Amino acid sequence: MSLLAAISLPQSPFPPIALGFFGLGTGYLIYGPQELLGFPKRDASVDFGTGVWGIWMPGFCQFPPVPTSSSGSPSSAPSPPSRSLA
Repeated sequence: MSLLAAISLPQSPFPPIALGFFGLGTGYLIYGPQELLGFPKRDASVDFGTGVWGIWMPGFCQFPPVPTSSSGSPSSAPSPPSRSLA
């Protein structure tokens, strides 16, 4: 028996704002040592790496996940028309 089959949680009505705060904290952890301690020493490769990891990664954490239906497809996708046999 799988653990995933045994646990069923209802969908929360609250938006996942904790993910945005996780992105903010990640940005502080990436920029903090460079700006406060001067480590690693600044050069083009450090600026590039800090820019990629310090802007894009925390920025993408701000996007909320796409809500999905129980079938796994996005809930905004239109459902196909039903056909009756009568």
